[in-house]
Order: sequence, then structure tokens, then C-alpha cells
Amino acid sequence: MVWSPAYAPQAPSVQWYDSFTAALDAAAKDSRPILLHVLQSFDVSSVVIREWLMTEPRLVPALRGFHCVSVPADHAALKGKEYPRCAAAILGPDGALRAVVRDAPFRDEFVARFLETVADPRAPGELRAAALAQPQDVALVLKAADYSSSAGQLPEAVQVLSAAADTLKDAPAAVVVRNRLECYRAYAPGWVWSRFQSGMPVFEQFGQNKVDEKAFQAALDATRAAAQAMLDGEGFQAIGAALEGLQRAGEAPRPSDAYRAAFEALGGAVKAVGEQGLTDLRAFLDTGKGEPDDRTDACQTYLRQIMYAPEKEAEAVKFTRELIGRLTDEREFLALLPLLVEAVIQLDMENEHLQLAERVVHSAAHSPAAASGNLKLADRAVEQGDLPRAYQCWDAAEQAATGQCEALRRAACAARALVDASASPNRTRWARRKAADAVVLVPDAGAFLDALGRWTEDEFFPILFQDDAYAPRFIEAYQPKTVYLAPASGTAAVDLDVARRAVLAAWSAKGFAGVSAAASSDLVERLKELGEKPMGTVFVQPTAGEALGGIALAAGRFQGLEPIACPKNHTAQIGRAEIGELASQIRAGLALYDLPEADGRWAAITLAADVPFRCTGTEFPKWGSSGAVDDYLGRFDDSTRYAVVGRLLGDAPRAIYQAMCSLFLVPDRALFFNNYGTDPKTIWGWYRTAESAALFAKRMPTDEVHTPENTVAKFRALTTPWNRYGMMFINSSGGATSWSVGGGGGNTDDSPVGVSCAIHIIHSGSAADPYNPDTLAGRAIWGGAYWYFGSTAEPFLAAFQPVCNSVPRVLAGAPYAAIFRQRTDDRFWSPWRLMIVGDPLFCLRSEPVSRTEYQPAQGETRLELAPGGVDLVALRTAVRLGDGVAARQIVDAAGPAAPWLLNDGDALALAVTCLLRQEAYAQVTELFQAAAEEARKQPTARIGARAATAALFAKALEAKDVPALTKNLCDMGATGAPPDFILRHVRTALDGAPLKTNLEMCESFLDGLLAAPELAACKVKLELDRARGRVTAIVDKPALSAEDVGAALTALQAWLDLKPPEREIKDLLKKFKDAYLKKLPGATVEAFGDELRKLKAADPVQARVIGEFLRPAQ
Repeated sequence: MVWSPAYAPQAPSVQWYDSFTAALDAAAKDSRPILLHVLQSFDVSSVVIREWLMTEPRLVPALRGFHCVSVPADHAALKGKEYPRCAAAILGPDGALRAVVRDAPFRDEFVARFLETVADPRAPGELRAAALAQPQDVALVLKAADYSSSAGQLPEAVQVLSAAADTLKDAPAAVVVRNRLECYRAYAPGWVWSRFQSGMPVFEQFGQNKVDEKAFQAALDATRAAAQAMLDGEGFQAIGAALEGLQRAGEAPRPSDAYRAAFEALGGAVKAVGEQGLTDLRAFLDTGKGEPDDRTDACQTYLRQIMYAPEKEAEAVKFTRELIGRLTDEREFLALLPLLVEAVIQLDMENEHLQLAERVVHSAAHSPAAASGNLKLADRAVEQGDLPRAYQCWDAAEQAATGQCEALRRAACAARALVDASASPNRTRWARRKAADAVVLVPDAGAFLDALGRWTEDEFFPILFQDDAYAPRFIEAYQPKTVYLAPASGTAAVDLDVARRAVLAAWSAKGFAGVSAAASSDLVERLKELGEKPMGTVFVQPTAGEALGGIALAAGRFQGLEPIACPKNHTAQIGRAEIGELASQIRAGLALYDLPEADGRWAAITLAADVPFRCTGTEFPKWGSSGAVDDYLGRFDDSTRYAVVGRLLGDAPRAIYQAMCSLFLVPDRALFFNNYGTDPKTIWGWYRTAESAALFAKRMPTDEVHTPENTVAKFRALTTPWNRYGMMFINSSGGATSWSVGGGGGNTDDSPVGVSCAIHIIHSGSAADPYNPDTLAGRAIWGGAYWYFGSTAEPFLAAFQPVCNSVPRVLAGAPYAAIFRQRTDDRFWSPWRLMIVGDPLFCLRSEPVSRTEYQPAQGETRLELAPGGVDLVALRTAVRLGDGVAARQIVDAAGPAAPWLLNDGDALALAVTCLLRQEAYAQVTELFQAAAEEARKQPTARIGARAATAALFAKALEAKDVPALTKNLCDMGATGAPPDFILRHVRTALDGAPLKTNLEMCESFLDGLLAAPELAACKVKLELDRARGRVTAIVDKPALSAEDVGAALTALQAWLDLKPPEREIKDLLKKFKDAYLKKLPGATVEAFGDELRKLKAADPVQARVIGEFLRPAQ
């Protein structure tokens, strides 16, 4: 059954299945037909239709005649079935299509259409046959055409209308038929173009031998049929000739220049067809013909295709302005409103934006479109800092959605709550609690729960495990007056009943001993006594390392605490069924605490469990179907959100650290690092950061970096070797271990390691494996990030909220997790590929936590540094006290030959971190190189030493000290740095003075690197760099001679023989061509082609790339 507790109840006596197979089985038993509703990803209209079907009393008598089922589009049982995209489909008991129910913008219209279809349930094919037999029946003809068009069968719709127009001739009734026919014919080129979009990737892959001939031929046949069905004249001839050329080229071995040329010719023909489609649509719209629905559909199709094309910006502005000016019909205005709002924002049409806002806010219309438009207008108002107008729009959206779409009404309430502070943890008892000016370090789980039980509803204190990585980071940030060590309890396991007792004790003054037992009902009752409405629930797996951190968040934020079970851990990828099992447990746990709330505010779900984070989700061509489990949780069955999910990640010391940072710390310094553009009229410019950073600067010291300063060198200078920013917003691109940034690109070793911090990164796949410290997210989390928002796979840019939308909400104290998620009817609002590591209720405190004196418990001892100690105990004590000066003195006193430093990995790690933070980079390198091999394997020591060598490299580069550069790179190799990290530094050296202009010195430098055993893994690529450097040294000369050209060709050939990557071949050949044409006296394109033909390709890829540079010369 469908789960939607916050919605109006399902229509009485109508059962809805959530399994298509179950509906088929039921239909097979009683021969009743099936009503299928498919929930389309990112399509709010399918949510609206679903709600109408389930809640509209007028539909009940008709629905009782069906087995009703609603499933997502990627439901396994739908795979391979080609049902048309529509509001709903009527199927026979065997699953065969009988009829389609068309969409409608208003509830009453949909009810009428649904009942009409049920009364005459004929499939598009049957309707066409009837209309062709009775062309004089205009109502039947229009219905058949509409249903065929809705099913994606535009040629068939044109066929029906043409037959009717020919029959009716000049009869008055023919006018509406001819107008509809003209409208559909205007769609023809665009329809053909859309059919080619699925064929073109197949053609491209066939040219690379990635698909077989059968797939190639099927794509040819389908695209040829589409062109033949809807095109004529020059358009059809051009497409036909291009397809024939591609087929002929495909008969020869591939890849080949001939096939690539044929593919590019087809692309040009297809583009021309698309352009013709836009011209035809615009011409039709200019006639003013057609029914309102025809014009609305045509306007939407046309505007969507031009508003994001930079070369069509002037036309998009002109058309949008004309459209707003002539829309006097309220129904047509509302139908187009969401798109118009999107257009005026995208095209930066501020006057029209205000005009739309004024009209829609004061409209009394109740419709999903009006609600959607107001939600978009509210987002824009927030981005512009106009909160009064945003509130107006949210109120109008709520009013418009009431009685029309509960999902959109809740979206308006949720969005408003993120700004008006009603969704802020700052309104809860957590924010009013006083904090002891001390930190308690515990050795085991039992001691942790004992200490947690000493919290009260009014006071608490930080508790961390006694470790060398996370407790010191927290202590440094929190700066407590004292640090205490708790005695061991002897209990390592976590018992949920004991945990609940500790949480209940933490909400009272009774202490642990005063609570004999605690169940969920006891927690609920105590929250009621405190007058505290929980904002979420923590779900723990007692055997997982994350459990204690989750228990701390439940106690700290006055949340529910419930168990969760899953047979698989984070290494597994799960499917819909297994997600459903997790979701059922979460729903049951939330319900115990009366969550989610009916007012639309999102609840918080904390996963303190080792459960899968990857799932099989929505399929996207070329981008796979990987999804983020956490984003599929916290959803109603219509995919709309009721909660946000955050997960703790790691062992007990790290998970507890993540919890304590969220509960007690406030970021005190922020960095905005933008690798995108700043032009507000581009999608990249929408994510610009300067204005948001200026807002943030009013709250805390803030740095902002954008083009052209956004280089990897700048990022490293700001954040390495020890990051000191407590909050980071990064706009980037790349993958799990690399990111695009000026000056050579970045990788895992550029991910911030340092102080406790929260990170929001717009990037493709940075969190592909956050459990792995050799990925971007994994390194940041390992290195001190207690909160991280990123993507598990390619999410597309629009899946992220731009900071101009997020920062006002951050500063209002809303939970970060809710701020960065998208509301219903946003661009990527469906379950997707973004995940949060950390507390979902983490937010900026409105006031610093008030400190109180700490009263130590019996058995707790104050951590103090004994004078004169020079050993691991003394160093560890100094580090845990946050006393960097004392730690450095101990390391210096021990000296670089102390056995306890060189033979113990933990001691080496503490010493490296201490020296690194005080910028003693040479001392770090000396110590690491002298250490025992086993000690050097310690991750913190190894990564810290690598950071030190990179810092020394930067200094040597600035000093133009080539011998030092060579030593630094060898030292870098000794830390186990990945080859691409080393090679990036090599290229930085080669591109700088003095190596760039001194070929002899460059050769000597590379010879030294090639001879170094520490850089053996880089040998092949170093050879490539040396060969490339020889070419670059020649073409960078101020002027070129014929001898220079000959030498460059010789060097190029040697480089090509080493088989460099395709992208690098293109880049270097372009550089050579530009230099040849600009610097060689009398140079011509034809002469360049003659020179280039002297090169011998080592493989077909090189032949193709060289051919691309020859083609313009022919």
C-alpha cells in the first residue's frame, strides 16, 4: 500500500498497489483492468496527478472498477514495456495498453478527462482508426490527434488531422482542425530532431567500435523512419543523404576519418533540422492561430529550446517579453507561469520578473502551476535578499496549492521554515543548554555512556574518545579550561537499552543511576514534560562504530533514538526493495515521535549505522543509474521529501568527534572557492560566490576566490598543509579523486586536512566512496571535516543549490542539510545522487554557547603535562591538551634520532602533525626519512610528510632553486604520493622559470628525476613530459625558423611514439599550429598541413587527431 500519512486519506474503498507485478497478479484472477500511474523523476505534474487520483471523491466509482497501481518510472517490472508517457494508462488484465488518460493543469479538468476516458477507453490506435473512418466527426478527430500526440505519435496525429481537413474542406468546422494541423506540422522538425538525440550516441559509439552493427542498423532505421514520416523537401534530402553517407562509411573498418566526417555531417544536418523546427514554431506562434492549449504547448516547446542557448538570448528575451505582454487569459497565464518565471530569472529580466511577481502574488487562482510559479519567485527573492517578497510568494504558493496539491503546499511551508527560523535548531533546548568549560576523554563505550548520562536538560559537556587524531582537533577548536580522563568501564559493546537510559538521564538531573530502564515511550514522555518537540530521530546499529556518535546526537539535540537493521554494510550497492526495507524501519521509528510534522517542515534522520550508501536508482543515458541511498530515504511514496538524512561515518572516535563538533563548535572562518564563471546570464555564473561571501563576511572572517585567481596553487596556499577554515564552499568539477582547477588540476592530496570544518562541494562524484581516505570526500572526512555535502556520482550542476540561495538560510540558522537539499518542483527534487556526512541538524548557532564550571565525576583525573617528559606519553598529553608549543618542545628535545619517534607510527604521526602545523617543513621531511619503514606506513605521518614536501616544493619554485625542486620531488615520491600528484608538480616546474626557457637545464632536471628510484612509478610519464618539454621549448621561442620547425617535428614524432593521451596530443598540436602560423615568416595553413603530414601516427587514435588538424588545410 502507498504511504502518505501527511496527505489526505486515499479515496475510500480504493486499493492502490505499489507493485506492478502485484496488480497484474490481481487482474489475472478477476479480469478487471489495471489503472497504471507512473511517477516520473523530476516531474511534479505526475505527483499532482497521483494525488488527484488518490484523493478525489468524484473518481471513486470509476476507480473501483480497476486494480490501481502507482510506481516509479524505474520500477523493475516496467522495464521493457513501452507505455506512453501520460497522466495514467488503462491496461487490460494482461498489461496490454487500452487507453491513455491525458494530463490537465486543473483538478476539475482532470476529473472530466479521466471520466471521459473511462467511459470510452480506447487506445490511441483505436481512436485513430475510428477517426480515419469518420473524418467528419471533429470531436473524435481532435481527441484521436490529442491522444496520439500525448503518446509521442506525432506522425499518426498529423495523419488523422490531414484526412479530416481534406474531408471537411471549407466547412466551418475545418478551421479548428486546420489550426491544430498547422500547429502539429510546426512541431515536425523538432520532433525529428528529438528522435535523433537517442540515435546519435549509438552512431558515435559505433564509430569507436563500442556497439555492434545490429544496434547501429536499428538506430539508422529508426531515425530514417522518423525523418521520412515528418520531413519533406530540402530537410529530408539533407538528412537522407547524411544517413546514407554514414551507412557507407560504417561499412569500412573503424575508427576512420571517413566515418568521423560522415558523423559530423549528420550532426550538421540534424542541427539544421532543429533550427528549422524553431523557425516553424515561431512562425506558427506569430499567426495567433490554434486553441489555447495548442498555443500554450507551442510556447513552452519554443521557449525551453531557446532560453538556455547563449546565441539565442536576444530572441528569448524578445519572445518572453511579448508573451508576458499578451497573456490576458488567466488560464493560459497560469499554465505558462512556471516556465515564464524560469525564463525571466535565467535571462536576468528584472522588470518582467517583478511584473510577474506582482501579478501572481495577488492572483486568487488555485492551481499547481500558480503554486509552482510562486515557489520559483520566492527562491529568486531569497537570492536577492528580498525576504518580505519571499514571504509573500510562499504565502501565495501555499494558498494556490491548498486543495490542489498537498505536495506543493508542504513545499511552500518547508521553504518558508528555512528562513523564518521555525526549522532552526536554535529554537530548541539544545541552543539554550550551557556547556561546561571542559572536555572529558573516555577509553571505551561504557565510559562514554556513563559520562553522557551526567548531562542534564540544562547543561552538557563534550565527551570524546582518547585518540590522537580527532580529540586533539576538537580540543583545539573548543579551547576548554580543563581536560579530564575518565576511568575505563570494561564495556566495549553498545547496548541499545543502556543507551536509551543514558539519553533519558541526559535529559534530567537524576543521572544515570536514577534511570532504571528506558523505552521509546519513556523518551517521548520526557520530551513532552520538557515541552520539547523533537526535530528528528537517530537510527543506530549498536554494533556499528557510528553508534555512539548517534547516541550523543540524540541526547544532545533532544531527538528520538531507534534501532535500524540491515544485512549489508557500506560496501554493498542495494536496490529498491532493500531501500524500502530501510524506509519502513525509519517510518515506524519516526511515527513514535509524531514525525514528520503536518505543517510541512522537514524532519531529520540521522543514520548512525554501517549501511549501504549506494543504490541502483534513476537511469540516465551515458551516466548510469547509481543513486545515493540516503536521498531515497525520508520520502513519501510519491518521492516528495518529508525528511533530510545525514549519516555519521567511521569508527567510534571519528563518529563521536562528528557529533561533538556539531553540538559544540561554531565555524569561525570561511572560504568560498569558485572554479565556475561569474557571468550571471550563464548557468555557471548562477553559482558565483562573491555576493554570498560578502554576506558571510558579516558573520565571520571570509575569503573568496574566483577567476582568474582560482588556481590549484592558490587553493594549496590557502588550505595546505594544514587547513584553518572552519567552513568551505567549493565549486568544482571532476571525479572521486580529481578536480578541475586552474594551474594543473587537483587531486586527493589537495583535499583539506586540518582544523574541524564543514564542507559543501559542488562537484561530480567527490563522495563516490567517502569511506575511502584516498578519495576527495574520504580524505576531507579523515582529515577533520565533521560535515560534508557532496555527490556519489554525476549529479549535473542543477542538482545543487547555488550559494546565493543557500547562504541567507545558513545565516538564518536553518540546518545545513535542509538548506542544501532541493524542495519539491525544484530542478532535481526527486531521489538522486547527493549525500550528507554528519549531523542533519548541524547549523550556525545564533549565540555562542554559554560556559560553566565543570564538576568532575568520581574517578576522573585531570590531564596535565608532567614537566621534563620527552617521550610518547608526554607528546600525546601535550597534543591532547591542545598545547602546540609544548608538543614542539618535546619533539625538538627528542631530536631526529630518538628511537621512540622513529620506530612508532603513532609517535611519528604526532610529531609530523605538530611540526607541520608550525610550518617546520624541512624538519618533517628529515624526521620522516629517518623513520623506520613500518612507522612510515602510518597514514597521518605519510600524508603529513607529503604535504610538507609540497610546501617545500612551492618555496623552491619561488626561489627558482632547481636542485631543491629535484630533491623535493624525490622526497615526495618517498611518501608514496600518487604519480599524478608528483607529475603535476613536475609540470609546474617545467612551466616556470628557469626551466621553461632553458632546454639544457630542463633536460638535466628530467634526467635527475628519471634516475631517482623514488620516482620509478612515474618513469613513463616523465619520459612523456621530457619529450613534450622539447617541443614546447621550441614553439615558445619568440620567432621560428625552418630549422626550428624541423626540430619541432622531430621532437613531436618522438613524443607521439611514447603514445601520450589523446587530449594532450590535441593540445600540443594546437600549440604547434598556432606558433607556426604566427611566428614563422610566410607561413600558410596549406604549408602547415604539408609539415604535419610528415608525422607518423603510432595508432588509429593519433591518425584521427592528426587528420583533424589536416582537414581545414584541404
